[in-house]
Amino acid sequence: MKRYFITGLICLLPFVITIFLLVEVLNLITDPFVPLAEHLLGRWAQTHPALALVTSRILVLLFASLFTLILGTLAQKYLVAHLLHRLQSLLQKIPLIRVIYRFTKDVAKVTLSSEEKLFSQTVLVPFPQTDSLAIGLVSRPPPPCITNAVQSEIEMAIFIPSAPHPISGFLLLTSQKWVKPIDMSTEDAFKYIISCGTVTENQQPPEENTHV
Repeated sequence: MKRYFITGLICLLPFVITIFLLVEVLNLITDPFVPLAEHLLGRWAQTHPALALVTSRILVLLFASLFTLILGTLAQKYLVAHLLHRLQSLLQKIPLIRVIYRFTKDVAKVTLSSEEKLFSQTVLVPFPQTDSLAIGLVSRPPPPCITNAVQSEIEMAIFIPSAPHPISGFLLLTSQKWVKPIDMSTEDAFKYIISCGTVTENQQPPEENTHV
């Protein structure tokens, strides 16, 4: 009985967590605009508050998608592209805003672009000490200000995700001679890390030996 329950839990949890995170992200995006959508719905929103909330979120998502599509289309035009370039130049001149703008622009470009990858390779690297190894993901090379500040060769930036929450971790700047490439995709590396080493490619979590 315990084994079946754990197996069912393993099958169910990914769906529940995925839906929960998706709903939270959608709520975060639509929350600022829900009152405006409910105002447009008028008296109907007051008589059907629960249904009006769902309808308002759907309307906000549809409008945001349509606006993004129109903006992407107009951005191809010379005049609109010129105006966007002027706006970008203005934002990059404001001290605090330019840092936020550059960061979000770079992250969005790398994350959403199909031509660029966040990480180029999966490797093993000595961490947190020389006689142990950790799975790392090769990021972009360190900037010249870092490589010029140290005497030793620093050629690679390695992101070492933490288990079981790989969204946090350590950024290790090291020499290529300490890095050992492995034949593992980024997706399989994240699966292995999230499962704390219990799930590998073409392998399922170990079953419980206890029978009820």
